[in-house]
Amino acid sequence: PKQHEKEAKELYEKMMVKYDQYKTLNQIIDEELEKSNNIDKKEYKIENIMEYKRPVVLNGEKEVKQVKIINLNSESLYVNEEGLDTFDEKQGRHNLINNSDILIPRMLDSIYRTSVADSNIEGCISNQFIYTYSANDVILPEYMAMLFRSSEMKEKLEAVATGPKVRRMIKRDAIESVNIKLPTLEVQQNIIDTVLNKAKEISLNEISIEKNRFEDKLV
Repeated sequence: PKQHEKEAKELYEKMMVKYDQYKTLNQIIDEELEKSNNIDKKEYKIENIMEYKRPVVLNGEKEVKQVKIINLNSESLYVNEEGLDTFDEKQGRHNLINNSDILIPRMLDSIYRTSVADSNIEGCISNQFIYTYSANDVILPEYMAMLFRSSEMKEKLEAVATGPKVRRMIKRDAIESVNIKLPTLEVQQNIIDTVLNKAKEISLNEISIEKNRFEDKLV
């Protein structure tokens, strides 16, 4: 309608600017990690800074929710708490998730979904296609998740992954044998903050909401 023509053109221009600026979270991570290459870092083997969370026996009657790879959001560093399935088989050994645990997909093609559990996920369990780790005091969980999402880490893991090309798996000992370089905790936090702020700044969420509101006017 004529009365909405000017607003439509202005909104379209805003959308095009946003789409031109847009980068995925993992693209931003790659850029910021690359910028940090000249910073002083110390080298560690992953097995010395992360501990594998061994399965525990669940006997309670409390409802348990399960985290699958599909719940690991590539556009967030944190596990998506929406859409978790309720797990019926409570008996037996399961990977119990605690706050700040790092969830790493076993499948190479999903490694870019590596995520951190926050308090909303505590008490859930992860399924058999996810490794659950806790980090020690030399690395922040979000920084480790970012390293696992990086192109550099995927290249390292490609060299040790096993199985057919379409479903390559990463064994725990392969993950734990990888060497990484870490800056100080303060620098890690600065990089995390920069990545999250940039992701929020160029997010398409706000412009999508504005677009939906405009479309509602036309109905």
